[in-house]
Amino acid sequence: MRNKLSSVLTLLAIAIFFAGCYDTVISPGLNSIPEALITSPTEGQSYVEGDSVHFAGSGMDEDDGELAGSSLTWSSDKDGVLGTGGSFSRTDLSVNTHVIKLVATDSRGRADSAKVTIHVDEAPPVRVLFIGSSHFAYNTLHIMFRDLARSGGREVLVDAYTVGGARLEFHASNPETLEKINSQQWDFVLLQGSAAVIAFPDTHQYLFYPYEWSPLKGPLKELKRQIEANCPTTKTVYMMNWAYEDGLTWIEGRTETYFDMQQLIYDNTLSFNEEIGLVVAPVGWAWRQIMATGPELHYLFNPDWSHPSVRGSYLTACVFYSILFMEESTHCTYYADIPEEEAQIFQFSASTLVLRFLDLWNRQ
Repeated sequence: MRNKLSSVLTLLAIAIFFAGCYDTVISPGLNSIPEALITSPTEGQSYVEGDSVHFAGSGMDEDDGELAGSSLTWSSDKDGVLGTGGSFSRTDLSVNTHVIKLVATDSRGRADSAKVTIHVDEAPPVRVLFIGSSHFAYNTLHIMFRDLARSGGREVLVDAYTVGGARLEFHASNPETLEKINSQQWDFVLLQGSAAVIAFPDTHQYLFYPYEWSPLKGPLKELKRQIEANCPTTKTVYMMNWAYEDGLTWIEGRTETYFDMQQLIYDNTLSFNEEIGLVVAPVGWAWRQIMATGPELHYLFNPDWSHPSVRGSYLTACVFYSILFMEESTHCTYYADIPEEEAQIFQFSASTLVLRFLDLWNRQ
């Protein structure tokens, strides 16, 4: 009997011992793993290439509390490691379907993960229409702009409707211009008017025979109305003209230089735009920066003193690049057969002028 009782007590002691060990193993806080949670992006969310994708999530652990920093690691099954921490954004995810994974790791190396699937689609091309006269047609400016934009990583669809000698008054009432405007849901429509009309809005008919007086405010308002009627989100961009290379000095009795005429164009463009509310592409002012360096004759101009040389058109394209995309063109590798060092000066000059004064050009 005594032996049997002793055996029972021994077995009971062993049971109690192992029960204590078992309780220790499952005791909360010693063997629990953290919990990972993704709050952004959400399952199935779609983005366009270049969009900002915001990553936000958390990791909770009974021992360590809320996990942060390098304890939270994000990755994509297509692009690899994306970053660490509870919140950050990326704009460079590749076009693909991505499985986004968040791994939360506690101080003991225990980990949990959460996953969501998102989609990044190709960005549609930026649609740009050029409307103007031969100043836009020279050197096929719209194609030059397209090649510049593509070399900077921007996919664009461009078209142009230009008529030699045409002013914006003509385009505002021309059925073919309206047809071109209505042919696409444009992102931007670029308008090029007359340097003479904007510099001398009340007297150009006397200065430049056989000009007739031509209004500017009315046609600009009408074109803006037509453009927005076709697509309310289209931005209408008015090009600040460049002055004639010899100003008005070729007219008997007139002494206004290139710089005098360019100042009038600048002042009147900004004054008119206070009422109309267009985006201004400060092309003429970018030309002035280069002209102020005293370049050789016809550096930006053709020998007719008015139309652009290849350099002039390239500088114009650089201004358009920065005003449309609100970024520098200095990373673009298309130089239009201009020596690279010269082209880079044009890129830097245009980028700096545009981006330092976005409010002035009504580009927010």
